[in-house]
Amino acid sequence: MRIDKSGIKLHNTSLTISDNKRRLIDISNQSGLLARDATGAIIHDIPDAVILKDMVYGGHTIWKEAPNFIDALTLIYTDVLVDRTAVHAWSNVNLTASIPAGLTNVKGALVVTSLEVYAAGEKTQATTSLQGQAQYSVKYDTLPGSYNTFILTYYRSSVPEIQRYKKLSQAVIPVVYNNNIPYITWDIKMIFEAMLANNFQYYLAGRIWLQGVLV
Repeated sequence: MRIDKSGIKLHNTSLTISDNKRRLIDISNQSGLLARDATGAIIHDIPDAVILKDMVYGGHTIWKEAPNFIDALTLIYTDVLVDRTAVHAWSNVNLTASIPAGLTNVKGALVVTSLEVYAAGEKTQATTSLQGQAQYSVKYDTLPGSYNTFILTYYRSSVPEIQRYKKLSQAVIPVVYNNNIPYITWDIKMIFEAMLANNFQYYLAGRIWLQGVLV
């Protein structure tokens, strides 16, 4: 090992740096530059080649062993309206209980979302369309922008009948902070058009699970 103005140079040796939480940085000619957590598991490996050319750094993915359900939103109506569009339900979901306490730099959430549209047969005709969207916000407690959609479901039938359609999708969405607490702010948006003016039920329902995080 040699130390000069250009830095620390290693030759057939290694260097380990640790802190009082037993986290490690391992540097060697053989293994490269590795970051390890307190159990010794590798959580970051700096590649040999340039990785940010024509790209933007988005964080490292940490997967949960099993996804956990974190929220549900529903818009449900029984009325004679023929159109109900641009109607929202939204929520701020506190992720504190869903991620390890020592994980302090979460940038994004890897989520699975289901979105279901439904209308009773008495509300539908050949031209009825049922559309639902799930959207994320980049600011805490703020309604998402129009283009922040991460799942869309759409159903239209040529035959009047009970219309029900569910879609499942995976996405990465931002984690936002309020008072140093990590949240996701998300919503569901209903766009139901050309229904019949009969007093029957229709709804949009969204459910979301956390699969992992980006740090």
